[in-house]
Amino acid sequence: MGTLPVNRKVESKVWDDLFSYFHQDPDLPVIAPLCQQVFEEAMTSEQRDPYPELSHLDTLQELRTVFERRDDLQLAVTWVRQIIHTFENPAEGAVVRSVSSDLQVWYNDHKTSQPEEIKPEKKSPGYLLIALDPKDDENTVALTAELHAPDGVIKTDLLPPDVKCSVDEPYDDLSRYLSKAVRKARRVKTIEFFLSWRHFDRPVHEWEVIVDLDVLKQLKVFRNTLVRSLDRLTEEDVVDEWLESLQEQLTRLQDCCDAELVSYCHTVAKLNCDKLQGDLPEGSDYLILKLLSALPKDQNDLRKLKSIVLWSGIPLWFWSYAPPTDPAQFSKKIDDLLSANNLQDSETFAEVIRKKRSTLPHLGLLCDCPTRLPVLVDWKNGRLRQPAVESPMSA
Repeated sequence: MGTLPVNRKVESKVWDDLFSYFHQDPDLPVIAPLCQQVFEEAMTSEQRDPYPELSHLDTLQELRTVFERRDDLQLAVTWVRQIIHTFENPAEGAVVRSVSSDLQVWYNDHKTSQPEEIKPEKKSPGYLLIALDPKDDENTVALTAELHAPDGVIKTDLLPPDVKCSVDEPYDDLSRYLSKAVRKARRVKTIEFFLSWRHFDRPVHEWEVIVDLDVLKQLKVFRNTLVRSLDRLTEEDVVDEWLESLQEQLTRLQDCCDAELVSYCHTVAKLNCDKLQGDLPEGSDYLILKLLSALPKDQNDLRKLKSIVLWSGIPLWFWSYAPPTDPAQFSKKIDDLLSANNLQDSETFAEVIRKKRSTLPHLGLLCDCPTRLPVLVDWKNGRLRQPAVESPMSA
């Protein structure tokens, strides 16, 4: 108010010392996402409102301003503890950074003045489900969006009713509608796209939405994305059977240890649908399909591939949006993602994929499960069948 001084609990020198230990270019892409993670775990959604998209700050000064505004030393101590742990335990392929002795001293000095934070139980912020349901022809889809909250509440008013658009122009109508849905579900980390076989070759993680200040950003920059199969739900007479099989396969996948994953993975170096159909009978024992090539461009071949994989019940399969220059290397990178810990839930796996996007830009992934099914797609009532007409006697 006017010229009244702001009474801060944390002196400016504390922030001067702390931020002098970091380097703008190499450190910011690592420490800013850790800041977002700490804020999400330590604060309520209302408290986080003034600090959107902390993982995408451009300068150390912006990051410092965030902490100055929050004026919470314990939050900074927790953040520095995460930084030290991350620097000392780099992810595979990440740049190795050493923890400076000054940063360690800063942490030791300030952590002793306050009790260690007890981390609250980490809860999922929910999921945004997007369904692209073909209507008039293979290029026109009905677009639905719904927000599934952790408490079981489902919001279905994210988009106007009866929205239709062309999937061939995702940066026009589709992008505009996606932007509305994403803004209304801004705290959600994972967006699940229910696609028909016609659209499996669309790299949805590259679709752009409008974020703050009307800037267009690709989804892979700030959201986890998953492709799921709409065909499992809209094929006639087989929905219940497929979902039951899918549940069994998913349970087996989650019960795997790292050593077992190799035996449950079926690798295809060159696509031959006739051979694949023999290798993957209905109810196959395989849990993972690695297709080390691009999806076929011919729509009939793509439809056949879809049918083979979906009838097999495989919950997880990979492909490339462009022919890989080195299929063996592409296969190895996929293997690096496949660990029992990563596969415990789809949100964790989607986040791992997003963090690896820089080295796997053309990776296609379908990760399906029998839960979190869209309510706006009328799959339960047999969308492809006319409703039965009641006779006067039965009425």
